[in-house]
Amino acid sequence: MQKGCRLAGCPRWTTIFVVMLIAGALAFGLACSRSDSGRDESPAGPSSPYRLTITASPSEIYPYDHSLIMIDVKNGYGEELDEPVAVNVTAAGGFFENGDSIISGEVVDNACFWLRYDPDHSPNGDFPGQKIITAIIDYGADSSYVIDTVEVVFLPQGDRVSQIVVNSDRSVITDADNGYAVISATVIGEHGASITGVSVYFAVTGGANATFDSDVVITNAEGTAQTVFRSNGDVGLLKVCGTAGSRSDCVEIRSEKNVE
Repeated sequence: MQKGCRLAGCPRWTTIFVVMLIAGALAFGLACSRSDSGRDESPAGPSSPYRLTITASPSEIYPYDHSLIMIDVKNGYGEELDEPVAVNVTAAGGFFENGDSIISGEVVDNACFWLRYDPDHSPNGDFPGQKIITAIIDYGADSSYVIDTVEVVFLPQGDRVSQIVVNSDRSVITDADNGYAVISATVIGEHGASITGVSVYFAVTGGANATFDSDVVITNAEGTAQTVFRSNGDVGLLKVCGTAGSRSDCVEIRSEKNVE
């Protein structure tokens, strides 16, 4: 009796089973080989020789504050680079440490630098809104590149106001002193410190002719805005108010005719 059988002499189902078994073993061996390599060595490889990420912290800032911009660069397989690569970063708002809206340098792993929101920057001061920061690695002669972006929101200075305090150097004015008083408004932030660079809007109720030398004043380094209020012949109790952001405060001044 034949103790075994050749593949050609075996039943059809036996042949199919053996072929499938051999194919599965080959596939398993190939999978193990690729797993051991730690990367996909297929002919296509990664779609780009670099991976680029840009982040910002914090992502919302007020005037004169900074956001830390962080760059992370890896090769196409997500590993550290063997040599540095040039990265260019452009800001649609704000200014980098070099005083410009564009900064560049060679990065081998990661890099970080400050972006400043400066309304007084020369020649063009900044303004509130959403600003896109773009990082790009340009490689190859055929305009090949990798790019990533992050958004930083520049908030209005008035949004940080928690309190405004309005004072007058006089509570009563008369024709004898030309009917004027010096009005001061101090703007305070959420942490109790005065705020510079905030617009204070002055207004009066109870008078038809009263005016201010300036009805919009920006707070100085001490967080104070000052203007001169004139009654211009209005008499009675006049209510003088200052508004910064969503906060307001008022002071009452009595305007009287000078009786000889």
